[in-house]
Amino acid sequence: MPKINLNTEALLKIRISKENFKDDCVIGFNTDATSEFDSEMDAYKFYPTDNNLPSIAVVPDQRTLSMSILMLPVPEKDMVIPLELKTGNYTEMYISNLEIDSYDEDYCFMLEDSELNKTVAFDKGQVCRFNITPDTR
Repeated sequence: MPKINLNTEALLKIRISKENFKDDCVIGFNTDATSEFDSEMDAYKFYPTDNNLPSIAVVPDQRTLSMSILMLPVPEKDMVIPLELKTGNYTEMYISNLEIDSYDEDYCFMLEDSELNKTVAFDKGQVCRFNITPDTR
């Protein structure tokens, strides 16, 4: 795992899970991060070879490859960070906010379901159940 320096403002760890299967990704804000790939902080996503397993990744707009760990510059305004979910053979999944390590109380994390047009607070410990239909895969 890349070394994250003390200039990290906030770190969010997200998990997708079903039964015994799980996968994580990390999003963070760091004063030394750039919008490009930072080899000291970012990590590309390596998906499981078994397509039946669930997985989650961060998909930054300016990049073509999915990320497992993404550190971004500290935002000056609201920011949307797309997630890529692969559910494998499962239709019902859970997405969890495992950890928020934030030194700034002004950060507010929200989770948006673009299919249902629904947004919910995504605080530490929050678990949201969702269903994926064959039409949305």
